[in-house]
Amino acid sequence: MARMFESAQAFNADLGNWDIRNVLQMVSMFKFSGLSFEDYDAILAEWSQQDVRPNINVRSCRCLFFARVGLKEKV
Repeated sequence: MARMFESAQAFNADLGNWDIRNVLQMVSMFKFSGLSFEDYDAILAEWSQQDVRPNINVRSCRCLFFARVGLKEKV
């Protein structure tokens, strides 16, 4: 899923219901996308409820939100 929505300015959708339990990589998935900060927070909150693989890297230009919503360790 790496770079899936990178630079997709028109993208702003709720992906919280996506099953990410088998995802290995998400680097720059939302980098420079049109995803709002509120939707980004909501997606991470919903994903944190899943039994995901450890150490999945979602690094993007909005990485500061991991700390804000306290999900860095979970997602």
